[in-house]
Amino acid sequence: MQKGAATSEGTSRYAHRHPSLTYRTLGATGLLVSEAGVGAYRIDNSDEEHKKALYKALLSGINLIDTSSNYGDGCSEELIGEVLNRLEQENRLHRDEVLIVTKAGYLQGKNLRLSRQREAQGRSFAELVPFDPDLAHCIHPEFLEEQLTGSLNRLQVSTVDLFLLHNPEYYLKWARHEGIPFGEARREYLRRIKTAFRYLEDEFKRGRIGAYGISSNSFPLPASDYEHTPLEEIWHSACAISLDHHFRVIQFPLNLIERGGVTEKNQSGRSSVLCFAREKGLAVLTNRPLNAFIGNQLLRLAEVDIEEEKTADDVKRCLAHLGRLEEYLALQILSVHKMAIGKANDIQAKLSASEMLDEQWLRFTNPIQWEEAQVRYIVPTIQDGMDLLLTHKWHRRPPEIVDWANEYAEALNQAFETITAVLQARTAEKTTKIKKRLEAVEPDWTGTDTISQAALRVLRSTEGVTTVLVGMRRREYVDDVLTELNRPITVKDRGASWKHLDSLSELA
Repeated sequence: MQKGAATSEGTSRYAHRHPSLTYRTLGATGLLVSEAGVGAYRIDNSDEEHKKALYKALLSGINLIDTSSNYGDGCSEELIGEVLNRLEQENRLHRDEVLIVTKAGYLQGKNLRLSRQREAQGRSFAELVPFDPDLAHCIHPEFLEEQLTGSLNRLQVSTVDLFLLHNPEYYLKWARHEGIPFGEARREYLRRIKTAFRYLEDEFKRGRIGAYGISSNSFPLPASDYEHTPLEEIWHSACAISLDHHFRVIQFPLNLIERGGVTEKNQSGRSSVLCFAREKGLAVLTNRPLNAFIGNQLLRLAEVDIEEEKTADDVKRCLAHLGRLEEYLALQILSVHKMAIGKANDIQAKLSASEMLDEQWLRFTNPIQWEEAQVRYIVPTIQDGMDLLLTHKWHRRPPEIVDWANEYAEALNQAFETITAVLQARTAEKTTKIKKRLEAVEPDWTGTDTISQAALRVLRSTEGVTTVLVGMRRREYVDDVLTELNRPITVKDRGASWKHLDSLSELA
């Protein structure tokens, strides 16, 4: 386990080794941090490329990593601990040079199973918010202590530099569903946060955290919104605990489309959450710089390589071919070969990709979202159907079934590739238009190579933003970020320019 934490001396030493990059002071902590940090939401210790990418980032001038106890069910923290330990042993990086940010609040996977075990033993976590069968939330000190201990072990450190309450607004989501009046829910929400802050002050004294804060998607919402997280009131709660409190940082989404952190005047005095944080010396970490949500749709603000030109008509032809194969399965295979009762229906229901894709493929707005849907839902469903078909004891896998399965798999892959190509082209068209419009708004935002660099430029040039958290799962993503970070920029109040970005939503 690595002892110690990030220090002013250590981070200054790190910054000195990377003179081509600019470093900023992290609020009142005195620590120097890179303008972009590694967002570790989707990294996993089973992927060697993720390790190599983090290794490259840390050796190239990026000295902040943001993770959470629930990212990858703990595997994200394990990867970070492994890489930091290795770099320390190689004497290429020291613990006092890098900032580790982790978060707690979610109960999923292992945490949810632990919670259910405790419940069965009559030791349920206090103030648990049951959200759905696969998700609960909690920021009670008892749960936070358990989570912090686990994070320290996985990260292989004695101290995390910043410990954040992770989306505490889940309480408000639950309270709204339960019909709790707005004022009552808001008071209880603030009470729970203040209780958590008191506990985190104790953890600061114990030396297990360097400072604390909140990561909330609802900081930028209008003040009247039921789920709004009121920064100003939270600030006063921290001051009521101690004038020497260690509430030092906030995190929220900010990108070209989701602009509320800059444009929504939701604090008293008609200031935005970004302005209020700047006035109070709070560091601001922004997330989702390249993943913008418009309603329930995701727009990926990154370059897309178009592998092959395809159209919606090509997709229709692929799905029609799949449909014919599925019809053949039903009429010429499942009805001819005797199947155990119920199996034929199960097989047919799972091997119905043509109908499933025909209904859903147009709902996807980018190839990344489509790829995740394939991996999480579509492919597992089809694989279950194939397993039922090819392992069923009644037909002993006759040649015509094997031949059908091979042809179906080939047709399915063709459909997947065609849909991917169409989505790539549509995304590329959108991002090209957005980049051109962006450059017309502000001269300082011109001169980037990619839409992702442009999106990063807008954020890092905005006064009040300390560090932009970018997902860097691959080394080429790290290179893309570093290309932009090596360019000089002017940091200033850009509220007026952000207002002119309203028109981007039309292009998305």
